[in-house]
Amino acid sequence: SLQLCENVEFILKFLSAIIDSDFSEEQLQGYEVTDLSVDEVLDMVVLGIVSIPCLLKTLLFCTGCEEIFALSVVKHLVLESKGSWLLPLMRSYPEKTIIYFRIVSKFLDDDVGGLIDREYLKPKNGSSQIADGVLLLQANRDKLVESLWSQDEIFSVMAVVPEPLLIEVVQIRCVERMVDSDAKKYFTTSLLFFDIVYHAIFPMSFHSTAIFLLVHHNVHMFILFSRLTLACLMYFMARELLYIISTFGSKRRFISCVLSPWNWIDWCTIASTVFTNRQLTNDLLNIDAEGFVVRQGLIDLLIITTVFIKMQLLSFIRMSNEELAVFVYSVIQTVKDMRWFMLVLVVVLGSFAQILAFLDIDRDGCNANEGMCEFDASHQLKVVYQMMLGDWDDNNFSTSRGYLIFVMFTFFVGLILLNILIAIASTSYETAKSVGPGIFRMERIRFCAEVTSVERLLLKRDDRRWLIAVALILPVIASIAHFDIYMLHKNLPHDGNEEEYRLKYIISTVAMMFLTVLTFGTLTYVSVQERQLVSKYELRLKGGWVFQASTYIFYIIAFYGGRFARRIVGTVEKTEDNEDDSFSPNKSAEEQIRDIRLQYVLLLEALNSIDEKLSQKC
Repeated sequence: SLQLCENVEFILKFLSAIIDSDFSEEQLQGYEVTDLSVDEVLDMVVLGIVSIPCLLKTLLFCTGCEEIFALSVVKHLVLESKGSWLLPLMRSYPEKTIIYFRIVSKFLDDDVGGLIDREYLKPKNGSSQIADGVLLLQANRDKLVESLWSQDEIFSVMAVVPEPLLIEVVQIRCVERMVDSDAKKYFTTSLLFFDIVYHAIFPMSFHSTAIFLLVHHNVHMFILFSRLTLACLMYFMARELLYIISTFGSKRRFISCVLSPWNWIDWCTIASTVFTNRQLTNDLLNIDAEGFVVRQGLIDLLIITTVFIKMQLLSFIRMSNEELAVFVYSVIQTVKDMRWFMLVLVVVLGSFAQILAFLDIDRDGCNANEGMCEFDASHQLKVVYQMMLGDWDDNNFSTSRGYLIFVMFTFFVGLILLNILIAIASTSYETAKSVGPGIFRMERIRFCAEVTSVERLLLKRDDRRWLIAVALILPVIASIAHFDIYMLHKNLPHDGNEEEYRLKYIISTVAMMFLTVLTFGTLTYVSVQERQLVSKYELRLKGGWVFQASTYIFYIIAFYGGRFARRIVGTVEKTEDNEDDSFSPNKSAEEQIRDIRLQYVLLLEALNSIDEKLSQKC
């Protein structure tokens, strides 16, 4: 904590008073700056102060920095800064960046944090035009926000901030707009589009692969859906490997990636699906043999893999929509809060299961020596569990002793424990509703960090991590695909339809490879074009007709798939124009006119600057 010098504080307040006052041209008479306008004088002052090294960062450490940043001259300093010092500050003092983001958030209003008088925002003389100075201030505000989120590592550094501080950071309006701006990039939306497509196809294709083989014995459909499942596996595996390799430059991010339970779920899903698909392929040769019986181990594998696939789907939808994120988090929070309750419930149910076993001793005809009754612990536990759900047999409690046990069970379990369970679930859901929006934004931040890391990895081809990615991903995917294709070709049934099977096998394999090339070709194309600042409405075609056709297909998928993905995931910033959490890609006529006018003003400013430089050279 630093104390601002009195002289510095006086100068800042003095300059702010000049900016806030109606400083006219006549008041400049008698000074040597009469040939300059008031705005030019103020710009010279602001630019001079901005040139002081680490000024804004130092002001954040001063006591009462909120009052300092409320001064008009400091607001102008914030607008003129580019925030290049923000990443080191966030790594060392994340709590100071919270103050900075809150200050920038005040500039997101139409009056740019109070720098513009509300009277200037009103149309004059029935015209919808806005003053040029207002447009320039708003343009500087937009440039500041863009300069923040366009820093490559901003989300990567933000993602490893301690979770309590991160939840506080992500709910600041400035950060919400940064997340929305990053989510509108075409690489992000293209990756989201492919995520949606593959997550929709994967459960259906895996389920159909098992059903058509084990139930319908349809080899043709098995070949088709097994290739589709393999294409999904290749996508998920490449995506996970790219993300892990992209974190090699940061130890904290790499540890966070490795220890993430959701990443473990993804890898368990991939591993279990590969192993299950292999077991299904092994049974393909004997599917029509007499006496063929589905192995119990294969059924267990199908069940486990299905559970992992559904958990992977939950992992994806928790960051796609706020309501879904709150629901998923409430389920997780309820399970966490139930851990001690479950211990008590297991002890109580186990005790009553033992009591029921002792009651069987008093039952008529029970003689263990003659084998007339059995004491099965699992059977008693099933009976107790069914009693907890309201299903019981009156014959088990025909005696007075048995009825007393029944009353005790219904009182302790049915009235007390189950009501406690409902109370725990209600409390957990209320907690999830209060912190759920923050959790959703935190997951969206981590997704943005993942996407930007993968995008940088695809572009930096002279980087060691890119070489590692190519050397690791291609052999792994190629070996798995080759082994799966070889096993399928080896185990095709010999029932007289070999030619049809081989034709279906070749067509489905080619389609799988085409889908994989289309996916990663689109992602690579979009990342390169976006980094080269190519307009999203412009397509630059170079090379031969094959290259032109492929890039055109990539562009069409990225453009329309991106629009679809934006409508699905929506935005996180809540404003008056965006209360329904939806994204509208089309601007209104007034917004288009305003953009054109702003471009015109910026063009005039650039031409004046060029004219001044030419005059100086002359």
